[in-house]
Formats: sequence, C-alpha cells, structure tokens
Amino acid sequence: MALRVTRSTRLPSSENQNQNPVGGKALNASKPVLRPRAALGEIGNAVLPRQPLRKKDVKAAPVVIEEKKVPEPVQQPKQEPKQLPKVENEIYSEPSSPVPMETSGCAPDELCQAFSDVLLNIKDVDADDYDNPMLCSEYVKDIYKYLRQLEADQAVRPRYLEGREITGNMRAILIDWLVQVQIKFRLLQETMYMTVAIIDRFLQVTAEQHTLAKYFVELTMVDYDMVHFAPSQVASAAFALMLKVFNCGAWTPTLQYYMGYTEDCLIPVMQHIAKNVVKVNEGLSKHLAVKNKYSSQKQMRIASISQLKSSMMKELAKQVS
Repeated sequence: MALRVTRSTRLPSSENQNQNPVGGKALNASKPVLRPRAALGEIGNAVLPRQPLRKKDVKAAPVVIEEKKVPEPVQQPKQEPKQLPKVENEIYSEPSSPVPMETSGCAPDELCQAFSDVLLNIKDVDADDYDNPMLCSEYVKDIYKYLRQLEADQAVRPRYLEGREITGNMRAILIDWLVQVQIKFRLLQETMYMTVAIIDRFLQVTAEQHTLAKYFVELTMVDYDMVHFAPSQVASAAFALMLKVFNCGAWTPTLQYYMGYTEDCLIPVMQHIAKNVVKVNEGLSKHLAVKNKYSSQKQMRIASISQLKSSMMKELAKQVS
C-alpha cells in the first residue's frame, strides 16, 4: 500500500519522540512523519457547498447623446407674382383629336362588332365546347355570319303572290298538309322549316319565267353548235335571256356572284339561244318537238308568246347566223 506524507503536530506519546520503530533513532518532531493510509480511504461522496460568485460592481458609464444641429433654412426673398397682361376676346383653339384607330379594310358591321366586344363584358358561350369537334366552336361565328348574309341575299319579298293564280290561302293549305306529312314520317323540325323556305323562294319566281327558262335550255339540246358550252353556263344564259325578254331585271352583281359568270361571258350563249328561237318561230328548222311541247296548255303556251318575236331576239340571232 502506498504511503502518504502528512504534516502533524507532536505525537501524543513520548516514546514516539525518542524511538524510531525502524532503526531506533530519534526523530525530529518538526519533520513530517509518514504513516500508512489507503489511497481512496478518505474520499467520500460528500458534496462541498459552492460559494456563489460575487459579481463585481461595475458602474455603467453614462451615455452622452450629442445633439445634431439642423441647419436653419435659408430664407429666400419673396417674389411677387407677375401679372399677365389681360387679353380681350381671347380665342381658344380646339383640342386636337386623338389618333384614330387603324380601321382600313374593316366593314362597318365588323367595326361595330369589334367595338362592342371590347366595351361589353360578354361571356363566350362556346368556350365549353372547344374540345368537341362536332360542335365546331372555332367556326361558329363565321357560320352564323354566313347564314345571316344568306338571309339578306335570299329574302322573300312581301306579298309576292299578288296578281298570281296561287293565293295565300292555297299556300296555307299546302303548308298545313306538309305539317301532317312531317308528323306521319317523324321528320325533323329543321326539315319542315327548310321545306317552307324553299317553297316560298320557288313561288317567288313566277311560273311563266321558270317555264320560259326551261324552254330556252331544251332548245339548246338540239343545236350541235352548243355542245361545247358548260351546262351551268347554258342555264345562266337562259335565265339572263329570260330577264331581257320579260324586262324584269338585269344581271346584277348578286347573280354574277352566285352564278359565277359575268354578262359578257353569257352573251355568246344567249346569241345561240336566240338563233334557235328565231329558227323554230320562222319555220327554218324541221325539229319542232321542243316548240310543240312548250306550246301546250300544260306548259302555259310559253313558246307562242309575242315577246319571243321581238326585235331584240332577232338582233341577238343575227350575231351567229
């Protein structure tokens, strides 16, 4: 076991002062005496109380705030307002108008529609149908615009049956019968509306005019010199010649647009038609089947009307004779 050197006072026994247990020599009491002791014998679990640390009294230095001096504003000398000379009868110029929008190439209706779309908060009702290709939401506005144009171009004249054999009461009987047909065959309502529209536009063209145009067309079938003309060109020329015979109108830009022919393109065909009319009227042709057909009462005796013997028809016929 380890030995620990400790300082102690005098030993209580006198023998310890005079004798040395090891060698018998006397020991000096002032010197430390070694005694055996266990290394960890005096170590205990006692906790010594700690003395609290004392804070030093530190006096905070006083904070000195320096006041900044704001420079005083320099006072400027007051200026008296200048008096403007009075102008009698002053004339003010009109304010300049704003720069106009670029509207070249826009029709008046389209321009009004464009301004309406900007000013009005309009909901696009076709936006939900964008993904459905059957509804054609991308072209719906153009489709309705085209249909409105057709309504104006193909409008039915008011009281168009006046002075004719067919009266308004006859038309009502016909339409009433067509409604019964629609119910029996379960036709769509749109089909009924379309049928009535076609009937009114067909009746608007007089039966006499229609029959004369058909007579002109059938005369061309016999003429070998007309086989190279297009059927649409022959039909348009027959209609244009009918307008001249009855003096019921001219070849308008509307007819030119829908027929696809100008009046100058139809004149050669009209001359050949007039030639055939003059030939059958004057007995210059042996092929009279068409003339006899349209001379019957069923065809309103259209081939025998006096207008077909006019100077206008003879002048046209001379161009190709």
